[in-house]
Amino acid sequence: MHGVNVACDSPECPCGDPRQGINHIIFYCRLCTDKSHKLCAYLKKRFPTSIDIHCMINNPSLTLCPLITAYLKSLKLNI
Repeated sequence: MHGVNVACDSPECPCGDPRQGINHIIFYCRLCTDKSHKLCAYLKKRFPTSIDIHCMINNPSLTLCPLITAYLKSLKLNI
């Protein structure tokens, strides 16, 4: 999570993508897709025109924050 001031050795994701940002981890990372299905389904239903988590959390619902937190915890990221 190099792009959000989280200590890590490289901005590159272990999947090989040159950037490991929050949008990549939630929407695009092939290493995380098995755990992201429920969160992505919720996000696509609630925000059908946006694929930017930063816009989605600008005014988060009571459901969104726990979903994102649980998803990130399930990944066991070293952040």
